[in-house]
Amino acid sequence: MLCSDSGSGHVRNTDCLTHATLLTNESPNGGFKFCKPISGETRVVKIVKCEDATGESWFHLSTRNESSAYRQLTPEGLGNSTVEKKVWTVELSSKQVSLLLGKKIPPTSLIEAWVRLLEILETSDYQTILTADNSCHTVPRTRLRKFRFAFRDWSMGLKRGQAEFFADNVELLRDLWNQSIIELTHYNYQNRFYPKKGRRSLPANAIELSKIEDTIHAARYFEDNYSNEKVLSGVRVRYLDREIAPLRTPGGQFVGGGAATSTGRGGMDLLLLVNNRVCAGEVKVGRDSELFEALLQALWYGSEIATEHQISRVVNHSELQNYQDSKVDVAVFSINQTQNRNPDRTRDATIRLVDLINKDGKFTNLGTVHLFENDGNDWKAIS
Repeated sequence: MLCSDSGSGHVRNTDCLTHATLLTNESPNGGFKFCKPISGETRVVKIVKCEDATGESWFHLSTRNESSAYRQLTPEGLGNSTVEKKVWTVELSSKQVSLLLGKKIPPTSLIEAWVRLLEILETSDYQTILTADNSCHTVPRTRLRKFRFAFRDWSMGLKRGQAEFFADNVELLRDLWNQSIIELTHYNYQNRFYPKKGRRSLPANAIELSKIEDTIHAARYFEDNYSNEKVLSGVRVRYLDREIAPLRTPGGQFVGGGAATSTGRGGMDLLLLVNNRVCAGEVKVGRDSELFEALLQALWYGSEIATEHQISRVVNHSELQNYQDSKVDVAVFSINQTQNRNPDRTRDATIRLVDLINKDGKFTNLGTVHLFENDGNDWKAIS
């Protein structure tokens, strides 16, 4: 068997294995590097979760040169998989493996280590074990996040077609939302939210709603006018914060690789309380994107604060006293978008889609989706 001298990280030919092997011998290409004692040949091992037509399963993946072998946990131990190539959705880091195996009772052999690890992953709530250590946060890349990042590069024709498609198949958008909530269920980072990187300072003075031409002036408008609860087109709105990155996690890692210290371009435009419910607000101004894209952006950020842990985080971040804690709302604020521009070709489909979402009642932890636009210096619901 293979073993690492505890603390040195050097592999030697003995019949024991401590947690230090998994912790210190991480390959630059990911996974854990081991050497065969006779040939000195190097191979890289990963612990991955793969998704296929039959569902999701954990595998021991061994790669040598260009050859890969997948092994699954069976009643007899590690069994070879008949599928040669798989696409994995989760890859554990060496630190996570060490945390799951535990340091008090290390396995005595390499095979025992893999078997024990796969047993833990298949039979226990592994995310709870990982998030028990604040220095080892894993941050999911949800399906809705992936879809939104792909969508932004589509042609305008495809985007407009997607609005019609979801309006005719609301259950597919529901699946995207609900799966994303499931993926985020165990994410639990209770420090204050961080602003997006490069967040600009607010302008010195607020301007009238009818004169707003960019999102930074819109943020200043909401801070000035809604820091104390105020009625906006029939709903009670309170401004809490702006341009936060809901999943930015210092010291955290995204599933599949990459530091979670930055979560991509932009951030949630507005964090609000609407009718005493936490709300993700998206602002679109002037010649900004059409209504459907704004809705998709709002749903993306809304899904990232719609879990029990994230709602609790909003409550602590904003020191809320009076709130509904079971669901989140989503709101789009269209400001001066009907002036001097071509008609929004997604408007009708988006209105129809929002009506279906609000009547559906099956979007997990989603309260109400709101669409607002200004009429001069006044607000009105889009319908």
